[in-house]
Amino acid sequence: MLVAVVGGNLQGIEAAYLAKKAGWQVLLIDRKAVVPAAGLCDRFNRVNITTQKDLERALKGVDLVIPALENHDALACLERWSLNSEIPFVFDPGAYSISSSKVKSDQLFARIGVPTPLPWPECDFPVLAKPSMGSGSQKVSVFDNSENLHAHQNQSAEEWVLQEFVPGPSYSIEVVGRPGNYLPLQVTDLQMDENYDCKRDSRSNRSDTAPYFRIRKDFQINRRNNSVEGPDGCRSHFT
Repeated sequence: MLVAVVGGNLQGIEAAYLAKKAGWQVLLIDRKAVVPAAGLCDRFNRVNITTQKDLERALKGVDLVIPALENHDALACLERWSLNSEIPFVFDPGAYSISSSKVKSDQLFARIGVPTPLPWPECDFPVLAKPSMGSGSQKVSVFDNSENLHAHQNQSAEEWVLQEFVPGPSYSIEVVGRPGNYLPLQVTDLQMDENYDCKRDSRSNRSDTAPYFRIRKDFQINRRNNSVEGPDGCRSHFT
């Protein structure tokens, strides 16, 4: 079984590690020459997959494609390639359109009754500002007054989500499945730095999520020596 993981950053690290634990061979694809996940794969191809000819050459012989990136052009190219080649592509455009938008995600949570932080200006300071699009903690900031908050908004044309800042632990839950049959596989603790950027994720010890554990993840990003160390002592270096 040869699986292609497209994207070599944190998502690619997780996908490559778990694919190897499943006993699969891993082909990692990224447009950059050096990426953190490169040390966890069997083969690495530096390819710009938005070029059709390069995409077909890079994915020749694979049995499954797992996207580990959020580039819309790249995802569209992979989806077209999958339809033409009939090679499975683990991607749901409808689900991605919601999960990649914090505005749409909050609207979905409201419809199904999942609690979310109060929106600004219905809450007091501190207020958390984050772009609607994108994953992780990119461009996330916390503000203690309206002057700084408004100045931040005026500096960018992005769509911002403004909510009350709720202190406490952060968790990520991974779910796989299809309509009518979903399984939460893993809950992880997200450890943030002073800029609210995720620097470590590890298996949660919460007792109410323990029955759902099927896999173990524990990755430490070390910026001092440009390395990522995962479970079982596996290590990948990057620059």
